[in-house]
Amino acid sequence: MLSHDDLQKLQDWQPIAPACGREGDFYNRVVVPLVSQLQALPCSQVLTFANGGLSTYAAVFVHARCGDNGEVEGLHVCMSLLGPFAAIGRQTAGISKTDFSYSGLEPDELLVSEDSVSEFERSVFSLVEAAGYDVLSPEQAKKQLPEDITPYEYCLGREPWDRVFHLLFSNTD
Repeated sequence: MLSHDDLQKLQDWQPIAPACGREGDFYNRVVVPLVSQLQALPCSQVLTFANGGLSTYAAVFVHARCGDNGEVEGLHVCMSLLGPFAAIGRQTAGISKTDFSYSGLEPDELLVSEDSVSEFERSVFSLVEAAGYDVLSPEQAKKQLPEDITPYEYCLGREPWDRVFHLLFSNTD
C-alpha cells in the first residue's frame, strides 16, 4: 500500500501524491466540496473536528438526525491531507446547541463500505470515494510501522502510535 519512501514523507508531514498537501489549495479543492456534499445528504448534519491547521488531516462527524442534541450516533470521517486516504468509523458524539464532544477514531474501529448498514452510510462512503479517497480497512490502518518510522507528533488516540493510521492522522500543538 505505502512504500518506505512514502512512510518517510508522511513522517515529515510531506505529501505523497502530487495533488495533496496541507496548504489551502488541496483543502479548498477537495475537502471543502466533499463536506458540502455530505451536508447535502437528506437530513444530514456535519460537524468539523479538524481542518488540517494543526494536523495532517481534516475530520468531520456526520449524522442523519438533524437538530438532535445529546448523544448522537454517526460516522467519524478522517481525510488525509498528505495522501489519498480516508478513515471512517461509527461513533457517538455529544452534541449541544453550543458545543460538541467526541473521542478519537481508533484503527480497529474503522469500517469499509461493505459494513454500511443504511443508505445514509452507503452515501457517505460513496461521496468520500468519489472525492478520490481510498477508505482504509482496519487491516490496512493497523499495519505496523517500520522501527525507523514514527509519527512527527502525537495522535488523538490510544498509544502506542506505531501504525499506518497514526502516520496518516497525526496532530501537533
